[in-house]
Amino acid sequence: MFLDFLAIPILIVGIDADGSEKLHFTTPYELAAVSEQITGTGHIDQSWFYSSRHVFQHWAMEWQLLEKKEIQRKKYFTNPYQFDWDLDMLRFTYLNLQDAPPIEDTYRLPPLETIEEMIAFNNLLFDNLTFRRSISWPKDRQNFDSACLEIRDLLNLWHLIHAAKSNCLYISCRRECLRQLLKDIGPDDYYSGKWPPFTVFWRLQSIDK
Repeated sequence: MFLDFLAIPILIVGIDADGSEKLHFTTPYELAAVSEQITGTGHIDQSWFYSSRHVFQHWAMEWQLLEKKEIQRKKYFTNPYQFDWDLDMLRFTYLNLQDAPPIEDTYRLPPLETIEEMIAFNNLLFDNLTFRRSISWPKDRQNFDSACLEIRDLLNLWHLIHAAKSNCLYISCRRECLRQLLKDIGPDDYYSGKWPPFTVFWRLQSIDK
């Protein structure tokens, strides 16, 4: 059973009856309900929205659903008339990423420069083997086909690692890449840091015999 992100209690600062600040727990659902009760119309009260929106932005970043640059570029929780849509987006993102590893796992991945070198090398190798296949005897082409297929699978893994490591992508996309990498290489290799090989050395040896 999935836990609804918007029902998770969060700690906020409220104003007590005597005007003093008071810490208390609430949920995004309760915050939205309070606003609708204030207006009595089912719409979000704008003054409440502008004083409370930072709570939702902070919690989305705390749970690694959004990051600051995404909030700024896509203007999440900046328009009271889109408040319901933004809440639905947070709920969907939370449910979608419940089984995704945390972004801190990217610190265990190889450096970005190393990943890019591996991708570039295997791209060149793939092109080289494809050319050699085109001029080889038909009986030898099966070895080239097997090698090219394994290189392509290996490239897919390294592209996943590259995407997870890249700061150009939003945090939700990077965590999805980590989840797919975990699925592809298995939990034992993933959590022990046993990443894919540099290239398919075993296939090259069989081809060059």
